Amino acid sequence: MQAVPEAQRGSYVVRDAMEDGVVADLREDGWAVLRRMAEARVPMAAVVDEDGLLAGTLDWNDIQRGLARAEEAERNRSRTGWPRERTA
Repeated sequence: MQAVPEAQRGSYVVRDAMEDGVVADLREDGWAVLRRMAEARVPMAAVVDEDGLLAGTLDWNDIQRGLARAEEAERNRSRTGWPRERTA
């Protein structure tokens, strides 16, 4: 919207200012979404449910957090050689 001159903003509808983006399904593989985001050069994807309704967003920070959690889980598994069990 910042690219639209202020004098014209009252007559613009959102669809006129929108740019193409990435839409991902909740069940879609995260790596595939990441690849499409990189190809489209967008920092965020809209995530929709099975009805096509917005379920949330996925951005680079979310991906970094997910990778850090996966790395931490892998380190925890490799310390003992066995997956950690929950206490009873």
